[in-house]
Amino acid sequence: MLKVAVIALALLVLKVAFCQEMVIIDDDDKDIKWLEMEVDPSDTTRVAVNITFEMEFTYKVAIGVNITVLLPRFTNGDPSSSTPGSNIGMGSLYVSPSRLVEGQWVEGSLGSFSDPHSESKVVFRFLEEVDENELISLSILPQAGVKAYCGIGPNWESITLSTTSPLANTSSTTFDTVSQVGSGCAGEKRWYVVIEN
Repeated sequence: MLKVAVIALALLVLKVAFCQEMVIIDDDDKDIKWLEMEVDPSDTTRVAVNITFEMEFTYKVAIGVNITVLLPRFTNGDPSSSTPGSNIGMGSLYVSPSRLVEGQWVEGSLGSFSDPHSESKVVFRFLEEVDENELISLSILPQAGVKAYCGIGPNWESITLSTTSPLANTSSTTFDTVSQVGSGCAGEKRWYVVIEN
């Protein structure tokens, strides 16, 4: 009888361990089924671009939820003169579709020439609900003046998304695909001086 009990307990422990492992494997994909970023034009830098994000959430997104996309190496300033841009308040950023979201731009500091504007980001706030498993497309329009300071490689993992939804894992998520922009920052030869007041 004791031997049967020990075997049953061992099977239970094995089952629990297996289920926990499955949850861990599943955890990365439970919030967003698809996440893609495209930049147009993608063959050049330092010009205002259209940046489009496609995503599909596994839960319903409520009105007022924010999603934040960290966009290092992007600026609304003037990359040719290394002049940084400025923040654009919520509701004032040119985004699409404007019926679904409003946007805010947070300009990252110039920083190092090998990885400029590493803290730049866009924040989208939802004005309408988005259904579970609904594929949506959000864009920063060229009129916003956001441009790549220097290029980024394909599927660059420094571009991440996070959300304020209580239904989500709010830790940052990397994108499934990111389009390459230009040829990267390695070829940057210009030097500049950052003066802080």
